[in-house]
Amino acid sequence: SRAGEASAMRSALVSANETVAAVNTVVARYPNVHGELARLTALMGDDVYLERFEISGPVLNLRGKATDAAAVMKRLNDEPVYASVEAPRAISRVRGTDLEQFHLKITLRDGEAL
Repeated sequence: SRAGEASAMRSALVSANETVAAVNTVVARYPNVHGELARLTALMGDDVYLERFEISGPVLNLRGKATDAAAVMKRLNDEPVYASVEAPRAISRVRGTDLEQFHLKITLRDGEAL
């Protein structure tokens, strides 16, 4: 009777561990959007405006405007949670304003998703 209970508990533990592993896989593939937006908000100043934010696994795609887009890119590059920060398109001046438009592709380091 005790051996049967132990076997049932062992089976339940194996099942629970498989569920935890599956959840960890999903979390790694799909970082917390709100957490990543909060991190970006903390890193960027009040002069930065995001117009587009996409997240696909460990890759964040941003489009926005700032008074100094190169400084924004440098600030993000200096952040240790980001493996890379690239500008797939050139930074351009927004006509009639003092703003620059930027497009950034940010890759999170493994295990750094929120």
